[in-house]
Amino acid sequence: MHMMTPKGLGLFIMITGVTQLIIFLIAPGHFTYRHLGRAWTARWYNIFNFLVVMLLAPAASILLMKGYTRLFAITQVPMTSPALLTVLEIVGLFFYCLALVMATSGRLSLGQNFQLGGLEPSPEAEFVRKGIYRFIRHPMYGSILYLLFGLGFLTQSYIFFMGFLFMFVIIIRLIPLEENLLEAHFGPSYTEYRKRVKALIPYIV
Repeated sequence: MHMMTPKGLGLFIMITGVTQLIIFLIAPGHFTYRHLGRAWTARWYNIFNFLVVMLLAPAASILLMKGYTRLFAITQVPMTSPALLTVLEIVGLFFYCLALVMATSGRLSLGQNFQLGGLEPSPEAEFVRKGIYRFIRHPMYGSILYLLFGLGFLTQSYIFFMGFLFMFVIIIRLIPLEENLLEAHFGPSYTEYRKRVKALIPYIV
């Protein structure tokens, strides 16, 4: 037995998506591909992030609300244990909500300093260490990973798990490239911050 009906899950994803859209309107930041050069990791991250947030998640919510569950059944991992299914959905809901909290806190903390991943900081950029940035250096990268991970458990669809693995590889390669740019821009203060605060999981990694 599912913890949430397909329509309920679809509505939940849609509501949270609209919430993130409102956050975007409050703190839009900057959207430009300046200074990317040959950084293919940054390009792939930004393209895939756009596809997940603006296309894949909304499409999944609409399909679930309309009852087109057969499209998900094609990519679902078979589950024969109702208890295991419930546990997976609880884990998925936890990571999905955690992703929303991280993304919201990250965007609000950055404000107008938000920009696409992997870019060289703009000349007027401020070094943000408030909010969630006191605990992790890259909450926006962490949020997309947790979002895909959570959706994978909620829908039991390997499509989202494949997306998680793809994005994980991209982000692991992108973080050191971006941090070299941040360190060059902000100097020793970012070097100290980089040593003190973990990248994706507080106090762990």
